Amino acid sequence: MDRVLPLFDAALAEPVARWLAKAGVTVHLGAKAKSLAAKGGAHAVLVEDKDGKKHRLAADTILVTVGRRPNTQGWAWKPWPSTWRAPSSRSTISAEPPC
Repeated sequence: MDRVLPLFDAALAEPVARWLAKAGVTVHLGAKAKSLAAKGGAHAVLVEDKDGKKHRLAADTILVTVGRRPNTQGWAWKPWPSTWRAPSSRSTISAEPPC
């Protein structure tokens, strides 16, 4: 990734990048998280930057995100039925499309 919010239009992402910089947030574009360490209440993540250099980043909290959509292929997942009744309820929830 060469910029913050790469899936959004650059005109929308630029104000977010400016706000992060103004708030003192360092963004490591193109970096890959390699490992996580937590010891005695201290946290750190080892990252590899786009040039292949490794850096240890100390943090109070580490938030890990992986993409925008879950990969559920092969999980035998199927959609809910169009109507569903809770076992302990007299109500029925209908998900029928409008006419």
